[in-house]
Amino acid sequence: MVQFTCYLVVLSIAAGGLAACKCDVAAVEADIDTLVRQVTAFDNAIVMFPPTNGSVDDALAIHADATSIINTLNTAASDVEAAGEFSEEDDTVILSTIETSLPTVLGSLLDIIDKKPAFEALPIWGIPALFLQDLQNLQNASVGFGNALTNTAPDTLVASLTDLTNNIAAAFEPAITAYSS
Repeated sequence: MVQFTCYLVVLSIAAGGLAACKCDVAAVEADIDTLVRQVTAFDNAIVMFPPTNGSVDDALAIHADATSIINTLNTAASDVEAAGEFSEEDDTVILSTIETSLPTVLGSLLDIIDKKPAFEALPIWGIPALFLQDLQNLQNASVGFGNALTNTAPDTLVASLTDLTNNIAAAFEPAITAYSS
């Protein structure tokens, strides 16, 4: 009887969890809208960081922005997987939105390379190492999100999403290399 009661408790918890995870294209589109805002804030924070006499607080704000993006990318990947396959039209809209924000991502990566000397000059040790970790985590989370989209995409969009994921992953390499040395 105890085993049966435990089984019912576990089953009801699992059913409640499944109901809470009901995701659809609207949830994924909301995740992407959040990502676009976060990427813009991340880019703005990097651009605004001065080439000399920057503050540790501003550098840590950039780290916080990166962490927010990573968390949203992970949530978006989970939401895509929970929602399953979308229509070709929905995936096309998602792909287009991501491609539209790609120049901002690329600009951020170039800017963070250019600002490395300013981060190294901060009066606290470790900011460049922290940014290296952020860049690696951003790359991994971006690839995870891209893979989730690719795995659930209609066959007609798999190649486009695979190319986009590969291009985004490759875009991180120069910044990761710069912060690795």
